Amino acid sequence: QRNNPDVLLIQEYWNVFSKTGRTALSMLSRYFPHIKATNGGGGYFGRCVCSKYPITDYTQHFFSNETIRYYDSCTIAINETPITFINTHFGLTNSARAVQANELIAYLKTLDRFVVCGDFNTVDALDTTGADYVSIIQPMLEDGFHVANCSTFGFMPTYVNDVNKETATANGNSVLCLDNIITSKNIEISSVNVDETKLTDDISALVDHMPIIANLRW
Repeated sequence: QRNNPDVLLIQEYWNVFSKTGRTALSMLSRYFPHIKATNGGGGYFGRCVCSKYPITDYTQHFFSNETIRYYDSCTIAINETPITFINTHFGLTNSARAVQANELIAYLKTLDRFVVCGDFNTVDALDTTGADYVSIIQPMLEDGFHVANCSTFGFMPTYVNDVNKETATANGNSVLCLDNIITSKNIEISSVNVDETKLTDDISALVDHMPIIANLRW
């Protein structure tokens, strides 16, 4: 409600996310007339695309080295401009992620206009020397793609493995730049921010992921 996005892509999606049995769709449908969701079931591989514009041509794609992980695609026409949106969730090791990055990049090169949103699990991308920066972020930049996180707009933490950044740092827990938005050469990223409400909402639980938001123009 606060950020009012035109399109929202979610990883680790679960149909039921409340102990009372409240569904995700009961909330999301208040803000988005068009939703395509795949339940996570007993794992963390559910995903969801929410849009104020019709969603067409939804296709599931699975990485060759980890078939539980995906880079699903769909078409959303915004102001009569068709854009391919890709929702992705990378693996847990750098070697797996490097293969997935290469596979995703090869697919992106076949598209005219795209936006990728995902949990890239880039645990080693805190600066330009990190293994995940070198194997994932750098190749995308070299191909001329625009990268929201770990690039022009800085290295922005989207994951905190504690109740807040300060306790995470004090306890030696993780503060990481895991999530990102990638766009094609013809879609400019004009601004980026991370909604850090979960750091200050007075809920004494692990923060986990926070939303990354980009304003785009073409």
